[in-house]
Parts: sequence; structure tokens; C-alpha cells
Amino acid sequence: MAVAIQTGNELGFLPADTLNKMFRAEWVRLTAIANLQALPPPRIDRIQAAEGRTDSDILLLRSKDPFGASRISYLGALVKWASGGERAPLGVLVSIPTWHLMMLHVLSGPGVAKVLERMAVTGQIEFAEATAAIPGSVRTSFRRSRRPETDRRAARRHGPRD
Repeated sequence: MAVAIQTGNELGFLPADTLNKMFRAEWVRLTAIANLQALPPPRIDRIQAAEGRTDSDILLLRSKDPFGASRISYLGALVKWASGGERAPLGVLVSIPTWHLMMLHVLSGPGVAKVLERMAVTGQIEFAEATAAIPGSVRTSFRRSRRPETDRRAARRHGPRD
């Protein structure tokens, strides 16, 4: 597990063990959620897995930033916002095929049978399109990239651990 850190146009990762040495876990979680909520909200598209069945609605949340998938860290509030306040007493299905796309379905009836198939197919297509758009040289260099520096000065700049 790692924490993504965006600096300008670069995206780096800080390993969880390094992060835990520098900061309190609860402070990191709360700060990350606050930062996510400060980003522009994702665009919401609504599709139906079975035409005319509202119990087959799927919400597609598309983010321009690379932290779209991270919004799962405040799933309850996200579902309430995206669904217009719809309650989810039976739960929510979530699919995250790319960093920029999260699919949500609020369980409400037998339409879920069609939802599962539609989310799986849509997820496969979105993932294939997203990975095909990344040049091979970028994928290779990304795997080999160094982790961001994690010295004591960084800890002082970003909220030291108590």
C-alpha cells in the first residue's frame, strides 16, 4: 500500500511504512479526505442496465484528477451526494476500473442482476481504453521510478507525527 502524492504534473508514491513513521495514521486519513473533498467534484453520468428499471441505475463518477478512485475513502457521503440523497439500506456495489472512474449502484431491487453484468463489461472496456492510452515507455519508466524523498524536513513541512 502507498499514498499517492501529486506535485504539479508529477505523481509519486510514498510507501505506507514510511508514512507511518512520519505521521499519525488518523491525521493522514483525515487530511487525505479533506484534500479529496476540496478537489472539483467528479462528473456524474447515470445509465440503466435494464431500460426503464430504476433499480438498475448505475452512477458513473468521472474525475479529471488522478484521485477519482481515492474518493472511496468517504463512500457514504459520496453515495449520498451522487445519488441526490438516496438511501442505501441494502448496500452499494462499487467498481473502480481506472483511477478516473468509479461506478456505483445503490441496491434497491432485482435490477441488480443486470447491473452486475453491465458494471463488469463497462469496467473491462474502460480499463482497456485507459491502459491502451498510456505509451509503453511511460508504463516502463513508471514501474522503475524512484519513490519520493521522505526525510525529516518533509515531515516538518507536512505535519509531524506526535
